[in-house]
Amino acid sequence: MKDLYILAPLLIVILSAGLGFFVYERDTKNPRNYFFLALMCVYILINLFEIKAVMAGGAAGAKSYLIAQALPFLFLPPVVFCFGNAYNNFIRIEPEWLYWLINLPFFIVFLVLARLIENASLKLSVGVFDGGFAVHAGFPADYLVPFYALAAGFSLWPFVKGYRLRSADPAFYGETVSVFYSIAVPAAVAFGFMTYLNFFHDASYGGAFIYPLGVFPATTFLSVVLLAMSIVRHKSFNISIMFNNALIYSALAIIISGVYVVIQNFLESFFQSIFKSSAEIYGIISALIVAFLFEPLNRKLNDFINNIIDFFKSINKPIGAENEAPEARAHFSSADLKSLELAYLVFIFCFTALLFTAKLAPDLSPRTVYMISAMTLSLSALYILYRILHLPFNMIAYAALSIFFIFTHILFVSLTLGAGFYFEASGALVSLLCLISAAGLIGRIIAVRIDEIAFLIPLCLVAAFADIWSVFYGVTSELVTKKSAALDFLLLRYPTLGSGHLKQYIGISDFLFATILMGCAMNFKLNAKKTYVGVAVSFLLTFTTVVITYKGIPAIPFISLAFIIVNAPRLRINYEDIKTMFIVIFGAGAVFYMISILRRIISN
Repeated sequence: MKDLYILAPLLIVILSAGLGFFVYERDTKNPRNYFFLALMCVYILINLFEIKAVMAGGAAGAKSYLIAQALPFLFLPPVVFCFGNAYNNFIRIEPEWLYWLINLPFFIVFLVLARLIENASLKLSVGVFDGGFAVHAGFPADYLVPFYALAAGFSLWPFVKGYRLRSADPAFYGETVSVFYSIAVPAAVAFGFMTYLNFFHDASYGGAFIYPLGVFPATTFLSVVLLAMSIVRHKSFNISIMFNNALIYSALAIIISGVYVVIQNFLESFFQSIFKSSAEIYGIISALIVAFLFEPLNRKLNDFINNIIDFFKSINKPIGAENEAPEARAHFSSADLKSLELAYLVFIFCFTALLFTAKLAPDLSPRTVYMISAMTLSLSALYILYRILHLPFNMIAYAALSIFFIFTHILFVSLTLGAGFYFEASGALVSLLCLISAAGLIGRIIAVRIDEIAFLIPLCLVAAFADIWSVFYGVTSELVTKKSAALDFLLLRYPTLGSGHLKQYIGISDFLFATILMGCAMNFKLNAKKTYVGVAVSFLLTFTTVVITYKGIPAIPFISLAFIIVNAPRLRINYEDIKTMFIVIFGAGAVFYMISILRRIISN
């Protein structure tokens, strides 16, 4: 449960950051916008400190993070007050920097409390129970609750005074009421629950202040969702619900910060491992290198985010309806090469990020690590396959390149398997890129040879049945049971988040079949983009099932189901096709059953 609990606040952090930057970028000079961002930052800190307290693994480690929780909670009332005042102009404050003077006393209070705790003038002890933490204070901490509740209640006063607008401007009054409910209702529920715990159930904990886990993340999540719904409903902050440059730069600001941290951590770890030293000079050198890389990274990330936004904006537009189908073009264009280059760079970055993030995520549970590693690289590999499908088709060139990529994959796996950490990781990266590229090219060749749309449903059903048989009873099961060396060549080895160890996650046949179906979607003028999204969702379902069952799960049944659901309106078959389909399925089943009997006889 611990890993699932950690993931929930992390998703709230991402949601809060995205919404905050989205609003702020619309008008960076408007105090209403930047105090909305400040409110989202308070929510983010509440969730992050609770995550760190849970990950600390005990009362001693959690103590510092619970003390740090005082920072976002102290700033919550003044930030809400300033946001509400800027929203309905309750008190005219000019110049706008005077808003920050309202927050200054709370910052001073936090510094004083931190200093008193550091000097042991205020003694705190923390205990752990199943549902959270029990904080024992050397002073009557319960007496602070009414004062904090009073400050929190007063922070909502600008919204309450907005009642005067109900007749003058009913539309704006409805908007302010919606925002007020989005903040006040979750806060009131959380405060009531905390009051109930601490004043009616504190006897069993010796009068300690009870900090239950999950209450504040749930509160912030509810508030963020209600605020987002209010923004969309009332079109607050002049926000269009369509994707625009504000969303691009908001996502860009978040992603580029993560890229900066990952690359600097990678460079610092690399320097320290080479020179066997932990001197801080390597951190400075790493920061300088990343500073030089900032502008090209900015351009690449901007292109990547623009591609994602264009993809979802036109997701209902079939790929065959574009100006020129890939198979009709004879030569590569600069756009083809640019998009393919970007896809490979995304995969390389994700691989490197997972390989060198041991410092950033040292204590995650195996299930969380598995999901993050598997989904990150599988989706980036799927992106490469999707871009390969857009290349001009040439049978001879595709066949030759496939052979070259397969040979290179085998060569690098053979040469680097079991070598040093960096050599094996480098070889695994090259072999992965070659294997994924080969799957994309071969899948495209097979997809071109399928000339009847009626074959697609039988293909999906037979492939799903064959994959289930292979994983549980057939060749795949035997290879896994015997830990055959062939698995190093047939399965994709991903680095594990937090440790960097290379592990086998998924078979190349799953990517090959996904490419075939996406290629067929393009050939028959189906919706290739929705098919791509459906395959991505099928990978998520597969890895989630693996995490739940702790068993190897075939992915092709999920891929087949997603393809049929997405393209169901176009996949109509007649009676003859149904009869042929059942003949093929039962024939394949009989063949698999006979093979199983023969293998059992031979093994006995």
